[in-house]
Amino acid sequence: MEDIISNVILNQNKELLQKIADDTYDNDEDKAIFIHKYNKLNYTLLLVVKKDMFPVYEKRLKRMKHK
Repeated sequence: MEDIISNVILNQNKELLQKIADDTYDNDEDKAIFIHKYNKLNYTLLLVVKKDMFPVYEKRLKRMKHK
């Protein structure tokens, strides 16, 4: 199941990068370099957390408020 989700995210990221490259660059070579630079498999791996993260997030928010 995680492989399917990772593949979907990878494809969505590639499509998004293609749109950004089309808007940003005129040269096809620059577009290809941009997509190759940022389209990484590690950006699509899911880290499943099975514990309640609410206390951790609450601490982070409190620290941010005090800064």
